Amino acid sequence: MAVTLGYDSSYSHQLYDRAAFVAQYRHGIYRYRVVGREAVLVTDRVLHHFHLALHTPAVDLARSGATWELFTAFFVVNGVAFLALAALLYRVTVRSEQWAQWVVPYLVVLVLVAASAYVVTPYDMLSYVVLVAACVGAFAGWPWPTLLVLAVVGTATRESFLVGVAAVVAGALWWPAARFRLWVGATALALGAVGTYVALRVVLHDAREAGTFWWHVPQALNWNMGSVVAAVLLALGAWVLWAALPPLRRSAGASLGVAAVRTWYRRASVTLWLLSLPYLVLSVVGGIWFEALRLAMPVLLCQYLLRWAADAVPAPMPSPSRPPASRPPVRTPV
Repeated sequence: MAVTLGYDSSYSHQLYDRAAFVAQYRHGIYRYRVVGREAVLVTDRVLHHFHLALHTPAVDLARSGATWELFTAFFVVNGVAFLALAALLYRVTVRSEQWAQWVVPYLVVLVLVAASAYVVTPYDMLSYVVLVAACVGAFAGWPWPTLLVLAVVGTATRESFLVGVAAVVAGALWWPAARFRLWVGATALALGAVGTYVALRVVLHDAREAGTFWWHVPQALNWNMGSVVAAVLLALGAWVLWAALPPLRRSAGASLGVAAVRTWYRRASVTLWLLSLPYLVLSVVGGIWFEALRLAMPVLLCQYLLRWAADAVPAPMPSPSRPPASRPPVRTPV
């Protein structure tokens, strides 16, 4: 609330105007990010019907007579999504057996997400919520239809949902024994995400416009002090998050020791970053470097969730072909 109502994003405030908003987000690469765009427009219609609008001294001063029809809708959609993300991460990570060790990394993640909002979009916050829910659901063994729906909604919100699919696949790939439900969840997410990605580009494709797969940004626009500031924010944020993560412990199923959990986490983390390379390369080649923090946020969130999964996901049961460990006879007192 302090960042949104007390200050104005000079970088994004022109998009609070309805005409500018529609001109940008219904064309180019943005036309495929349906959920966040329509959520803002629908919310604005509801607010307008009830004559609800935010007016604070800082906002009115920054507005300086400009038309900001969508400002309140942006605040509601992104604010509710941020609160949902905070509640979900708190419920999953902080409220656990090792809750004291997760308070600091949890707060670091929230600070990074909030800081990334200096670039105001209609879809970032929503995409983080769905991505986190999908990864948590896959590792926790949620039913595959639920994961399929999350994949459809997440990809229709922002294509970066595919990074979440990469995180689940990386986790399943290196698990010490086959976990059928984890692979079912990974398959549901992959099919839902890829299918939605392709379907949106078939249905909404406009041959008259460029930007079907990525939006070209002249690199000359990226060589400025703003890009340096964003790079420093990203580097410091990633380093603090990595350092704040708690030390690994035995798996929740108590059948894997610390060494096995550490091996899984290391291999899964490397695989996540390798599978995310296409997204990261496109972000560098076709993205605006001033937005580096928000561009890297999906990968940072997935790294955080992989570390959580190392502690929280139950270890696989022994294989049926492996004989159970023998137990000493129970002596009954005479």
